Amino acid sequence: MNKRLFLHVGAPKCGSTFLQQALLKNQSWLSDRGINYPHSGQGHPGNGLIALGLRSPDLSDLFKHHHTVVLSHEDLFAAAGKAQLLPAQAAEAGVEVRVYAYLRPFSEFIFGDYSQFIKQHLETFISESCAFDGRSFELFAVDRSRAMAAAGFLKGWATLFADEAFQLSSHKQIRADWTAALNIHDMDWTVPRAQSNPSLTMNDCDNIVQAINAGAPDQDVRAMLHRAMQNCAAPDAGRTADRINWIEALFHKQNAQLIEGFGFDNRLKT
Repeated sequence: MNKRLFLHVGAPKCGSTFLQQALLKNQSWLSDRGINYPHSGQGHPGNGLIALGLRSPDLSDLFKHHHTVVLSHEDLFAAAGKAQLLPAQAAEAGVEVRVYAYLRPFSEFIFGDYSQFIKQHLETFISESCAFDGRSFELFAVDRSRAMAAAGFLKGWATLFADEAFQLSSHKQIRADWTAALNIHDMDWTVPRAQSNPSLTMNDCDNIVQAINAGAPDQDVRAMLHRAMQNCAAPDAGRTADRINWIEALFHKQNAQLIEGFGFDNRLKT
């Protein structure tokens, strides 16, 4: 069987952690079937950043007795420019590369991204008694819309390899896509919700940010986050129709670029 490298490049907050945790959980099971998900088992469940520094001998070493290697990391999404040598290195090693990318409606992405910033930067926010450098949620969304050049990032990956080697899908297709691509119909995809990096509700995000900016005691803010982490599946009064519609309008240009460049409609279906 030909050697294949399946490269998952995100986007962030589009099911990456779920995929990585499922692959890591089944690492031994996959290896028995000729599929290598190289990972030490420590730290971030993704492994894809090694793709940026691979040379053909290193690439060959990843295969050993396997016919397929899977690399995944959401931080690859905007990093195609750092992977310019990968096509030549893969060709030299006799490896076929396929690139998978996933998106979700930008309103969902922004809500999830806002939550992720709170989780990752809570201690900084607490120490400064100021969340997001004093920016409102709306200004945060505007700043992220300027930084989130999705079509450009994806074009970078699509142009590295032949057209048929690049696939862009909805985040809802992750399990179906990878089950088919790897022929792993019997794999156990069960991942505890807490391990899949679920987003906080916007209602909880709003309350946490308000408490930080009001100078609430550190331990109270940490307790709020802890409770919010247990509350991710609750109904979310913070995801209002006005916010959703405004964010979708904010990303109108990006959505038009995705339709034109990839035939992919990322607009929220109502």
